[in-house]
Amino acid sequence: MIFSSLVLCCCPFLCDTPRWLAQRGEHDKARHVIARLLDKDDHDPGVTGQLNEILEAINLEAADGETSWSEVFSNATKSRNLQRVLLGMGPYMMNQWSGVNALCYYLAYIFERYLGFSTRMALILASVAFTQYAVMSWPPYFYMDKLGRRWSVILSSAGCAISMALIAGCLLAKNSAGAAGAVAFSFLFLRLLHSGHTPIVVVMITPIAMNAIGGNYFWIWAIVCASFCPLTYVFAIETSGRTLEQIDQIFYNKPRVLMGLNKENTRVYQDDCGG
Repeated sequence: MIFSSLVLCCCPFLCDTPRWLAQRGEHDKARHVIARLLDKDDHDPGVTGQLNEILEAINLEAADGETSWSEVFSNATKSRNLQRVLLGMGPYMMNQWSGVNALCYYLAYIFERYLGFSTRMALILASVAFTQYAVMSWPPYFYMDKLGRRWSVILSSAGCAISMALIAGCLLAKNSAGAAGAVAFSFLFLRLLHSGHTPIVVVMITPIAMNAIGGNYFWIWAIVCASFCPLTYVFAIETSGRTLEQIDQIFYNKPRVLMGLNKENTRVYQDDCGG
């Protein structure tokens, strides 16, 4: 309730988006909003460039006419909507299928039943892990745009895969050193997940799978996390430093299924205008 109330209190202070203002013909207001977002003068070349991109995109959309619902799930149009929907869904799918919920929901249970910790100690360790999980969600905001969203996901997935493999190995060891290692790598996994990835089925199968195959269960998630690296590398484009209109141009000018194999699509722009 507290965080929801904070969001509601801040909403009146949010500005309208430049695209919405430009669509209504309020170009001066759109220019001013862009200037505020970029922290530049209203007539700065970067501000003018972004406004022109928005106006050009609006004109192109108007020329194409009304979009139907069927086009949202099709690549028939120049904007390749289906491909973009799937690319947008990909990171959320990866987050849910990383195995994170196997740890989040059952971490104390795993510590107690499979690593031999007391109930009290298992709850303390799980509480510390989840506190770290929340606190460490902030650092990516400071480096993700510099490193690039694409490489953030790839490196995070690789780290999560290694952590899951090590958790599996430690659980299979069934000794005090293995227990300590499993705790450490559980903490590391929760830390690495937030580095790049900001499901009910996983939660439902975890107790059954742990009873059936024990620590080998985490090998499954290690393999799944590892698969995210090549998938992101070949399919994903880099959005860091690019405007929505510049992302449109990527799909307009050089459309292909394996968008990540075009080096221009994966370049990280560090300036405000993506130039």
